[in-house]
Amino acid sequence: MDYRRIVSYIYYYDKGEKDKNVGYAKIEQRGENLRVYINLNEVRKHNTYQVYFYWYEEGQMKGIKGGELTLEDGLGELKTVTKTKQLFDSNVALEQICGIILFYKEEDSFGSEWDDVPIDMGRFYQQVILGVGQEEESQLKAEEIESDIEEEAEVIEEENMSEIEETEEIEEDLEAKEEIASEKKEEAKEEVHLQEDEITPMKFETDGREKIAHMMKNFPKLPHFKNNEIIESVRIEPQDIGRLDVRNWVLANNSFLIHGYYNYRYLMVGKVRKEENENETVYVIGVPGVYYNKEKYIANLFGFYRFIPVRKNQVKTGEFGYWVTQLI
Repeated sequence: MDYRRIVSYIYYYDKGEKDKNVGYAKIEQRGENLRVYINLNEVRKHNTYQVYFYWYEEGQMKGIKGGELTLEDGLGELKTVTKTKQLFDSNVALEQICGIILFYKEEDSFGSEWDDVPIDMGRFYQQVILGVGQEEESQLKAEEIESDIEEEAEVIEEENMSEIEETEEIEEDLEAKEEIASEKKEEAKEEVHLQEDEITPMKFETDGREKIAHMMKNFPKLPHFKNNEIIESVRIEPQDIGRLDVRNWVLANNSFLIHGYYNYRYLMVGKVRKEENENETVYVIGVPGVYYNKEKYIANLFGFYRFIPVRKNQVKTGEFGYWVTQLI
């Protein structure tokens, strides 16, 4: 008989932000049967919460209701039994579940995550609570954004071709002017040397690292990922890109990045191992997403060439993770 036991802490989410630990959930599998026990101790609340088991499917957050829990004098518990492979009379199995959410309203809820993906209560509210009867509308909106990105990708390809043609013309013109320019270069050598002494690449690198270090220390930490490619990471929003070195500000207008933020409501800045040398590390900005060939093509066009899944798996397709590009 298969036996599995999950014990996880439950946290209060104050206006969508993870707060203190207020209880725990114990899930016990014995063969085909699954026992669920949830205990809460939160003296500030006296509401009845809908209990959902949630998971992700093709980039969307899904949820199935598993009962309700009422807090009386700040205390509450839920005991229920269901089937391991058919949770609460559905076709959803336990192995698909990523955690539990106890929902009253968007700014008043509890959550327990079982994987390495932070709970986004705003996303849960939109895709699970409001998603009933509005799935087609949400899908059309997502497809509209993807269409805009694909159109921009086509424009980028056309611009690249134009740049190649312009470059060839410029090179011909430069060859004609090369002799005149070489004389001026000799005269300007001393002045250029002084300018390089005043502003060196090392100075830019130092300033950039200091700003990233400040962000890594002060921004909300993301959980430790099972895939050891990501050493540490924090959660940011597009407006926080302005806190990085000025050479990274162009990312704030990157359509792929904005599209990823629209879907998941956060971005990642992290310290990761280099692909070519695991002993060396770099800082990156990451866009949450799911690995598919079409997504890879679009990500590459917008400068996000590497995908890091949150868990190690030989097959990346369908895995959640981050499309990343190196920070300067």
